[in-house]
Amino acid sequence: MLHPRTPDHEAEAAGAAFARLARAAKLAVDDLFCAPRIEQPRQDHQRDRQPGKVRRPAACRVVMPWGRHEGERLGEIAENDPGYLKWLVDEASMAPALRRAVEIVYDHYTGGAA
Repeated sequence: MLHPRTPDHEAEAAGAAFARLARAAKLAVDDLFCAPRIEQPRQDHQRDRQPGKVRRPAACRVVMPWGRHEGERLGEIAENDPGYLKWLVDEASMAPALRRAVEIVYDHYTGGAA
């Protein structure tokens, strides 16, 4: 991370080096700057590990970074407002990594029904 008082030419050089590394790794800008935040499991989600229960995918812990459910986990959104999750899958524009997480959670909760 650059210090706020870093001279412009140093910041530009760091940005250019970062872009070169991203291109070499074949990563999109959205994947670099809009990576979804994933929270650690909470105590109330221990049911995911109970025998005989269908294990929830890790994508359920991804935190929605915007919209009316900003700050909520995708799994919570699927349980409380599945229509919003369907809208995200069908209509919303978002970073590829977040889109994939939403699709995984939607498929998990709907059995892949469109």
